[in-house]
Amino acid sequence: PSQKRVHELYSTEVPEPYKVQYTAFVQNYLSVEKKVHRILSKERPNKNREFFRVSVPKAILTIQENAQINYEEIFYK
Repeated sequence: PSQKRVHELYSTEVPEPYKVQYTAFVQNYLSVEKKVHRILSKERPNKNREFFRVSVPKAILTIQENAQINYEEIFYK
């Protein structure tokens, strides 16, 4: 995972730094992101933010079921 991206995501708007639990290189990442966001849309506490209240395993499974994955690493235990 890109530590630069993790740092970019950590701002004064989030209470703690991000912890990367999963990373995947997928085909058509923009369409995968859009599809996963649509599937998980009911799990958003704030419709204007890209945060979801789902378990890590559910988030990973949603990505796996909706993407052509070239490579993945799971850090979640």
